[in-house]
Amino acid sequence: MRLLTRPLFRRPAPPPPAAPTHGTISARCERRVEAKVRALCVLAFAGTGARLNSLHIIEPDDSVTVVVRITLTLAGPAGVALERLVDQLSREPGVRDLHWRLHQAVSDGAGTGRSLPGEQGWRGEAEEVEVRHEGAPPARR
Repeated sequence: MRLLTRPLFRRPAPPPPAAPTHGTISARCERRVEAKVRALCVLAFAGTGARLNSLHIIEPDDSVTVVVRITLTLAGPAGVALERLVDQLSREPGVRDLHWRLHQAVSDGAGTGRSLPGEQGWRGEAEEVEVRHEGAPPARR
């Protein structure tokens, strides 16, 4: 009697990784909390698989506030980190205006599922999600 040394079935190939999601976060804050907001933005995505593409500090005409804007590429559990960051920033008393937008890529037919930023916006089809928080943050309990 001879035993078969190879499996009788093939294991299915692992599913392809999900397409990365591109996002933008913009927070208008008082100058005194700018460093804290920048630190929260950078630390929120450390070790999550997200890649920070840019971090800009914009100083509008008035000298009271600044705008901290970051663009990033999210992969996997980084979406949870984004939710935590938005929660932290919305509780920060110096943050006056908070916007974030996710650009969820749709497969381009070649199986890559990529959506890259272009000069006129995002190339290809993308589903956009935008949520706004304006005015004073909610009161702390």
